[in-house]
Amino acid sequence: HCPEDEPVREPLDTNDFEFERRKIDTMALREEIYLEALRYHPTRREQYFEERMRTGTGYSIAKYRFLEPGESQYTSDEEGDAG
Repeated sequence: HCPEDEPVREPLDTNDFEFERRKIDTMALREEIYLEALRYHPTRREQYFEERMRTGTGYSIAKYRFLEPGESQYTSDEEGDAG
């Protein structure tokens, strides 16, 4: 093992994983996935955010509460509906 051969990079931005720390619903998860996809389409991303600002329908992950230590993203009822 040679440490110089190991890949290196800047640390990941923890904001990229914010939704994993929050109690979110299906619609919020869909929004997070859509926002991730928009990173690859800058023109559409700009249009999307302009529309959200214009209509006042902005989305914010911050409106969802943080998970308690050891708490699951899903309730036991939701886990059964996964299929």
